Amino acid sequence: MAKYYVRPDGLHESIRTINGKRVPFRGKSDREVDKKILEYKETAKKGRKVKEIAKGWEISRESEISESSRHVYSYSVARLVDSVGDKFASEVTPQELQKQISDFAKTHSRNTAQIELAVMKMIFDSAVVSGDIATSPADKVRIPKHTIPPKRRESLTDEQERALVALEDHRKGEGVSLG
Repeated sequence: MAKYYVRPDGLHESIRTINGKRVPFRGKSDREVDKKILEYKETAKKGRKVKEIAKGWEISRESEISESSRHVYSYSVARLVDSVGDKFASEVTPQELQKQISDFAKTHSRNTAQIELAVMKMIFDSAVVSGDIATSPADKVRIPKHTIPPKRRESLTDEQERALVALEDHRKGEGVSLG
């Protein structure tokens, strides 16, 4: 067991270079400093938690995407963080993500599910690039073939438009009859 520098305030200290960064470790005893070093190395092996990666991804994309895209992406990020946010990125399995997308696609259109999957893939790709994980668990996730068809939207007919105008006039108190 190595002796560590004892600071004037009484704390024992050791500064280690881990993954190219100098990291100070301090404790009340040499044993406590050793314990903190081991915990840090274990955490570094696991990588960051998904919620930290997602937050970093959102911040990095802030200037690159439009306000409306950022607004839509924020819902997907929130759903991902709710489901696997407290896990380390290395602990997330493709099966978990596939189940999440499959469940999501049961209640949403294919286009919405594609956005959900795209955001998921971008977040885990950023985790690969930053070195948190070696391969993305979202790479092989697919949207199920049977999803809810998109809602068909059509313009109002002349009759529906007149009825809507009459209803608005009636609400404003202009007294136009609906019949």
